[in-house]
Amino acid sequence: MQSRQQHAPITLSKQMLLFFLLMVFTNMLFAATSIENQKSHLEDIFIWKMSDELKLTAQEEKKFAEIQKELNKKKSDINQQIQKIIESLEPKNSKKNASLLKKHRQLISQYNQLSLQELDDVNHLLKEERFTQYLQIKADLTQKIKLLLAGDKSAEKEQNKESLSKPSKPLPPPQVIIEKNE
Repeated sequence: MQSRQQHAPITLSKQMLLFFLLMVFTNMLFAATSIENQKSHLEDIFIWKMSDELKLTAQEEKKFAEIQKELNKKKSDINQQIQKIIESLEPKNSKKNASLLKKHRQLISQYNQLSLQELDDVNHLLKEERFTQYLQIKADLTQKIKLLLAGDKSAEKEQNKESLSKPSKPLPPPQVIIEKNE
């Protein structure tokens, strides 16, 4: 019996070490996919928030999600290309830089066209009244995200003052949407 008691602390320490290593490995694995997951999560929250605020039907929400996901994918691709160009710029190679800057300008133009496409597609889906509501909600969410990222306390205080002057409405409970195939 004594030999079992002597081995128990070793087994426990091995278990703790194994648990610790598992946690570290899981954390490393999570960090590798974290950025894409965070983007997807933010995208899903944005779609849900818009759907909820604009009271979209199941079909409208599906179309809205398709529009957002397609445009966000294109924007992400363009942003990656822009980043590669910026990294490729060389301080003492003006010929190479000239062609890279021309491509950079084209990509910025494409990105802006996607923003205009978003406005057109969402306007077509929502019609005028809900589209203006969409623009207001999106501007508000964008401002809040910028405040969070920037950590600007003075702007955050100003935002809180404005929020206090407006009565906030409670969020409705989540609803399950069942899509019927017709």
